[in-house]
Amino acid sequence: MAELLVADAERNSARASSPIALPLSFLLSGRSVNKQLVVRMGEALRFFGKQVWLDAEYPAPIDSSLPQASRGLEQITHFILFWSRACLGAPWVERELPSAVSMAVERQVPMIAVRLDMAPVPKIIADLFRIEALGMSPQEIAANLI
Repeated sequence: MAELLVADAERNSARASSPIALPLSFLLSGRSVNKQLVVRMGEALRFFGKQVWLDAEYPAPIDSSLPQASRGLEQITHFILFWSRACLGAPWVERELPSAVSMAVERQVPMIAVRLDMAPVPKIIADLFRIEALGMSPQEIAANLI
């Protein structure tokens, strides 16, 4: 019986320290061609009472030397990457994606890819939890994230 109680206490402790137990705060990042969808996604998440940081509103997440970025990075519980064909071969992918992945790993922030079309994702994010969002509304995507 004591072993069961200890195991249960350990599970509860792990749940309490999980990012999911904190109020959810999302950093949304995507290509400018998908900006309208990303903004609508942010609005849907805010409707559900979640804090949202849009990469278009704030400095890039990798530039933590700026005060706004540092505050945002301290508050986010999830990094959401919107992936589409427009991301393939883009300079942004070459420059910022590896840094964003490193930041997510270092800060232990879950990174989720939202695939907007059938574009293949690069190996660096291939093993991430992913939402296949082709044909989904921003509200449906937000509900899946929450």
